[in-house]
Amino acid sequence: MTYEIEGTLYSKKAKQQVTEKFAKQEFVIVTQEQYPQHISLQCVNDKCDLLKGIAKDTLVKVSFNLNGKPFKNKQGVEVVMTNLNAYKIESLSKGTEQQTTPPPPAADLPGDTDDLPF
Repeated sequence: MTYEIEGTLYSKKAKQQVTEKFAKQEFVIVTQEQYPQHISLQCVNDKCDLLKGIAKDTLVKVSFNLNGKPFKNKQGVEVVMTNLNAYKIESLSKGTEQQTTPPPPAADLPGDTDDLPF
C-alpha cells in the first residue's frame, strides 16, 4: 500500500552507507495543517538521489511505503521497527522566486476621495 504526504522540507541528514549493499538518507517534513506535524521519512539505496537539489523549506509531495520489521533488542524484548520509505519526491514550490517579491503598491486612482479608514 502506498501513501502520500505534503509538507515543507525541514531537514535532511547526510547519506549513510550502512552496509556494502544498503544506504539510507533520512529527512523530515513539516505538514501544513492547523497542528503541523514533523514527519521523519527515509530514502534507501538508489532512492537517496531523490533528495538531491531539494533545498530546506521547499514544499514537497512525498510518495512512500510503510515497512515494518520485528527484531529483538539488546534486552531480548521483541519490538517492531517501522520506516516510511520514500520512493517519489515532487517539488511543489515551482516559481517561488516570484512569490517572494512583494507586488508594487497600488497607485491611487484619480477622483478617489474616500477618506474613510476602513
